[in-house]
Amino acid sequence: MSTDQNPDSIAVFDHPNNISRGFGRVVYALATTDRSGRYHPEGWVLPGGHRTCVRARAEAVADRIHNLFVR
Repeated sequence: MSTDQNPDSIAVFDHPNNISRGFGRVVYALATTDRSGRYHPEGWVLPGGHRTCVRARAEAVADRIHNLFVR
């Protein structure tokens, strides 16, 4: 990784609401609007880019990701 990279660009990986379960990780992201103008609400970012504000769902996804790697 380049040392001249913007430190804010990886801040999402340090959010206190991130969920880690073994090899599974679901990051929490703040609300944003992407370049195409589509709004993304604050919440856990699930595979495929979907977001949820339900912690239990995000934890279940992190568990599932972990289980895919330990089989």
